[in-house]
This record gives sequence, C-alpha cells and structure tokens, in this order.
Amino acid sequence: MSVPKQNPQATFFDASFLAQDLFDSGDRYEIFRQEVYPALQAMRQELCQLYCADNGHPGLEPVLMTGVILLQFMENVPDRKAVEMVRLHLGWKHALNLRINYGGFHPTSLVTFRERLMAHKEGRIILTPSCGPYMTNVLSSVAANKDWTPPTFSAPWPGWDA
Repeated sequence: MSVPKQNPQATFFDASFLAQDLFDSGDRYEIFRQEVYPALQAMRQELCQLYCADNGHPGLEPVLMTGVILLQFMENVPDRKAVEMVRLHLGWKHALNLRINYGGFHPTSLVTFRERLMAHKEGRIILTPSCGPYMTNVLSSVAANKDWTPPTFSAPWPGWDA
C-alpha cells in the first residue's frame, strides 16, 4: 500500500463543525480532538513510514487508523465495534475530525495496521508521551495493569513491558 493523500480542507459536513456545541471542553472526545489528534497529525510523517511511498493503491490514513486504535484502546472495544463507532458514533467522528457521512472501513484494516505498527521500528510511536498529557495519563493507567490485553489482540499491547 502506498501513502494516502491527506485532505486538510474542512467542510460543512465535518462532525466538528456540525456538532461543535454538543461537546464541552471537559468531554473526552473534545479533549481527544484538541490534544491527541493534533499530536497524531504532527507524527504523520513517521506514521507514513509504515507504507510504501509510491507502490500499490493508497492505504487508509495512518493518523485516522492510529486515532481509531487509541479510541478503541480507551473504550476497550473490539475491532468490529470500533469500526461501527467510527461509522455511527458522533463522539468518535468529532474526536477524529471526520465528516458526518464517513462510511468507515473493514475491521480487518485495523488488524493489518496494528501488524504494520508492531512489525515496524516506529511501532511504539503511539505509546510515546508526544500524544499529549491526556493520552499519556490514559496509557499509564492501563499500563499499570500488566495483565490487560486489548479485546482483539492475541498478545499484550506492544511496549507494556518496556
């Protein structure tokens, strides 16, 4: 898969535009959108290293996939439920800066993306403090529970033993 082209242009159909009054500053989806998503955007170049630069059809946006994995992690939902949340949950659409009519993707795309993360040397990038203080707190609280395993993983999340 090749690196997908990013479209930074906001529209009137973005969940953040249409539902901006529904999320106050303390809401977890608003905090994710304000703190974590920009940090993920800043890491886009590093995340794009998971893809071939110019070979194959464009993959799914790595910032989106990473954001979905982090939200999935926060809410402890399996892949199918995470994809359903991306398609139907206004909070997830708001947190990920998606359009209201975003149709989602197949659940196996999450499996494939996680495999890319674990196989690549940059795989631990989403476990770094650069995701912002909010995610650092979430990650540390879950990391304290060494027995915790995400619902769709056969092995613990990479980096918990680090």
